[in-house]
Amino acid sequence: PEKLSLIPNPPNSAGSIACDGSTARATALLLGENEHVAIYQDSAQAQVDSMKVSADLATMMLDYYRDYGAQVIRDYFGGVTDINNDGQVVVYITPVVEKDVAAYVWSGDFFPRSGQEFSCPTSNEMELVRFNPQTIRGLSSGNYQALGTLVHEVKHVSSLYKSVSRLQDNSTPGGYQPTWVEEGTAEIAAEMSSRLAWAAT
Repeated sequence: PEKLSLIPNPPNSAGSIACDGSTARATALLLGENEHVAIYQDSAQAQVDSMKVSADLATMMLDYYRDYGAQVIRDYFGGVTDINNDGQVVVYITPVVEKDVAAYVWSGDFFPRSGQEFSCPTSNEMELVRFNPQTIRGLSSGNYQALGTLVHEVKHVSSLYKSVSRLQDNSTPGGYQPTWVEEGTAEIAAEMSSRLAWAAT
């Protein structure tokens, strides 16, 4: 849709993201999409000139992921799920992402909001990547970090969902990979996509 209502999931007082309580929803506006990814920006943030991300930059990210990222995630990491049956990973450009963070994936979004032993009331129940607008705006000045970062984060979408599935199947918190494995493999995904782009260029 042109507009999407999302739960921002701000950090709690301890610095982590909470699964308890309720958070007001935010409206996100569609910047662009393809068969793999849909990119949205927080509507309030999009009205600030220094934070607004152009449709051209969104298209650059979409094209890069389609041409070089999707095959890496599919061939090396088993692809991504489709919890909400929309066929896409959603990139949400949002002020929730702090200025020193490029992007992140929160595994709480893979849990159901209610009705199961492991549930999360602040889950968006979808495949979601939260992104810093400044990282994406860097594309216009030759800083291409956002391209590899998108592939890095989609790799997290793939593996964290599988971890949540293991957690729910086993009723044990042993489902998650060690951080060095999770982050290391995400860096490999970004690097592989970059090498494919380099070779093609």
